[in-house]
Amino acid sequence: DLARTHLPQSVINTTDPASAQALCALDVTDIVLLVMRLDVVSLHRATLQVKHMQAHGVDFDNIHVVALQTSLAGELSCSVVKKALHVKRLHVIPENRERST
Repeated sequence: DLARTHLPQSVINTTDPASAQALCALDVTDIVLLVMRLDVVSLHRATLQVKHMQAHGVDFDNIHVVALQTSLAGELSCSVVKKALHVKRLHVIPENRERST
C-alpha cells in the first residue's frame, strides 16, 4: 500500500511467488505477469504457481501469462499451454535469433 501511495506504478520481480512476502504483494497488484518457457517442466511449474496464487487470493483475471523465447524446436504449442492454464490469451516473446548467434 505504501508503494501505491507514492508511486503510480511498481514492478515486483520475484523468483519465489509462493513466499509470504510475494503473495502479499501479488494480492494487491493490478497485473501479474507469469513468465514461462513453452516446455513441459515450465508448464508444470506455471500450473502450480497459478493454483497457489489463486488459493491465496490472487485474482485469476489479473494473471497474464507470457511465453519467452518461442519458436524453438520441441516446444509446446500455445494452444496446449492456454488450455492447460485456462487462459484465453498468451503473450508471446519470440526468440531473437540474431542476438543468440
